[in-house]
Amino acid sequence: MWRWILSIIATSQLAIESAWAASAIETAHWGGFPTANGPVAEMVVGTYNIIFWICLAIYVLVQGIIIYAIFAFRKSKKRTNKDAKQFSHNTYLEVVWTVIPIIICLYLVVKSYQGIMFMRTVPEDVMPIDVIAYQFNWDFDYPDHDISSPMTTKPHAELVKAGINNPVKNLVVPQGQNIVLNITAKDVLHAVYIPSLGIKIDAIPGRITYLWFRADNVGDYLGQCAELCGSSHGEMYFNLRVLPQAEWEEWVDTQRTENGLKTIFAKAPEPIEVAVHEKTLHISDVKE
Repeated sequence: MWRWILSIIATSQLAIESAWAASAIETAHWGGFPTANGPVAEMVVGTYNIIFWICLAIYVLVQGIIIYAIFAFRKSKKRTNKDAKQFSHNTYLEVVWTVIPIIICLYLVVKSYQGIMFMRTVPEDVMPIDVIAYQFNWDFDYPDHDISSPMTTKPHAELVKAGINNPVKNLVVPQGQNIVLNITAKDVLHAVYIPSLGIKIDAIPGRITYLWFRADNVGDYLGQCAELCGSSHGEMYFNLRVLPQAEWEEWVDTQRTENGLKTIFAKAPEPIEVAVHEKTLHISDVKE
């Protein structure tokens, strides 16, 4: 009896702690993903939430039946082994708990397939960025703009809190723009992972993988390598910086200027208008 009570208390404490931790990172519910940023993340979070609530309902139902059976049919002075009803099966119940899980699994198969097709179908209006992973950093190249993301000198604020003082590169993208990442690796297996955008895919030497996303909210979002790639794998981070369109265009022009290239988005200076005042010339003003 006391074991069950202690078990229930421990489970409740774990649930409360999980809910508190989830609220700190703005999840939709305890145990969920961070708040979605963009259509891919929304699809991932939506699919996960469906699975979460289905699993939670099954858990509550099964545990409820078990707890009820423990207390309702426990052995006591008034209820002995002779009072226990003997039965082997129930056809109706067996059909129900076979058919319902099949329906649930088929539904999840359809939802998962739709999600995978959505993630693997790249929209037409995308901006390509080439991502090259290597031990233990990243290169972000913009082929349409002939620039690469420079290395930063300041460490990431979130990483400093975790004791990692290494500077990280910025993957800078415009807000609301569909982006396709063409990903590969120079040496060993790596993986691009940005939790807030719901994207994760391997970087494989000799192959080019891809994924697309759209960041609808401005801000900085931490990304990392999610494939064990060596001794400094745990410090292989990068920062996704989402800027408003005007600020992103300014950033591109700045990178091109620093590399000796002409600006793309900066407007040419408008010509200065010089006022010319006409003056009547008299014969008397002409000197011999």
